[in-house]
Amino acid sequence: MTVRAGPLAPLTGPLAGVGVLALVVAARLRPLANGDLLWQIAAGDAIAAQRRRLSVDLFSASFRGAPLHDHEPLWELLVSTLHRLSGFAGLWWVALLFASGGALAAHRAAARIAPSEAARVIALALVVVAVAPRLDLRAEWIAFAAIAIAHALRPRHWAAPVLVAAFAAPFHALSLLCALVPLAHLRDRRDYLAAALVPLVVFAISPAAILSVLDHLRAPTFSAHLVEYYSPLRFMAASGDPAPLIALTLAAVAAVGVSAREDRRLLLLLMVPALFRVRFTALCLLGALPLVVGGVAVVLDRALARVRLAPALALLVCGVAITLLTRDLGLKPVIAFDWSEQPVEAVRRVRPDARLFHAFNFGAYLIYARRPVWIDPRAATLYPDAHARAYYATTVDDLGRFDTVLLPVRHKSTAPLRAALRRDPRFRVVYEDAVAVVFVSASR
Repeated sequence: MTVRAGPLAPLTGPLAGVGVLALVVAARLRPLANGDLLWQIAAGDAIAAQRRRLSVDLFSASFRGAPLHDHEPLWELLVSTLHRLSGFAGLWWVALLFASGGALAAHRAAARIAPSEAARVIALALVVVAVAPRLDLRAEWIAFAAIAIAHALRPRHWAAPVLVAAFAAPFHALSLLCALVPLAHLRDRRDYLAAALVPLVVFAISPAAILSVLDHLRAPTFSAHLVEYYSPLRFMAASGDPAPLIALTLAAVAAVGVSAREDRRLLLLLMVPALFRVRFTALCLLGALPLVVGGVAVVLDRALARVRLAPALALLVCGVAITLLTRDLGLKPVIAFDWSEQPVEAVRRVRPDARLFHAFNFGAYLIYARRPVWIDPRAATLYPDAHARAYYATTVDDLGRFDTVLLPVRHKSTAPLRAALRRDPRFRVVYEDAVAVVFVSASR
């Protein structure tokens, strides 16, 4: 069913496209800050040198040579190549182009649900504000795009989700979620076949994808500590950030606004994992972005049926959104990587032969700096749960095998260990800045 143009229809043509681009550019007027990019670049360099995907660890001091379930080898090779050719500036432009292209495509595709361009611009503004923290350059973008593309192509051929998943499989394990697309359509038995074929094809092309998912499902210690594994409510209680709940609300509103059963089913299916883990709240918006934009726009059109100042309203919403998105503009270089949370100077003060214990959050930078790591954000794809438990339970008395300790100066979970080290005469501070502090054994 096509919805007739509503009261927000007057904003049309190029002006709507300019509004969409302005929103995305505002969201990306900040440096790259995804720390995972650092270890992914190092992994891609290793893949290029070896000419094969990584199956064992190359970077850990504790598990070097152990089996590694690397579920995103093509992404690692891609960011490594771009970094080698154009540095972090090139990666920043890729992030902007990818986000801009996705937003424009979603705005246009949503026209089949909501013809009003002004309503779609307002809907997109709400979505961008909700997912702005996830608009950094991430491997999961490929999986999100794959879900949306598979859903758009399914009416043309029942096997489209399988083919799209096959393409996305080497980029990220979440390509497995393309199996939700045929379950959302369920027109005949071929959709059941497609849903079964997606994991089989993904496993055939990238076995580590399924193994990685299983690793994370049986990693209770990491799940208890890593923010991405929190539920949306727990995340909001811990951080005060309502963005995940806003994202879930927008997905629910979109499910009310869309009229096609397959669209509504896909939105609801994508919302299920988001109820349990905060990292999936972006998935339920970005994995079905055209549906979310269209569905929210339909609801807006209905709710604002008597409003006649459509262009002014759209411009006001965009202006508020852009103001929120650019509130930190000018504090850091934009077309670059944000090193302000990385222990750049501190690592330079660590001896190359040091037996180093360090915080989880510093593992990605240490890999990038070609230093052996004790633990890092690859998490359950390499480290068993017993190792994670030992890390999070570490006290000063457990540091006997280490002669150097690198900790953040503002991180809550490492505060007890940091305070204990400052009091303990067996360690002394050799370097400290606004990011990190380095302790060295007094006997060294």
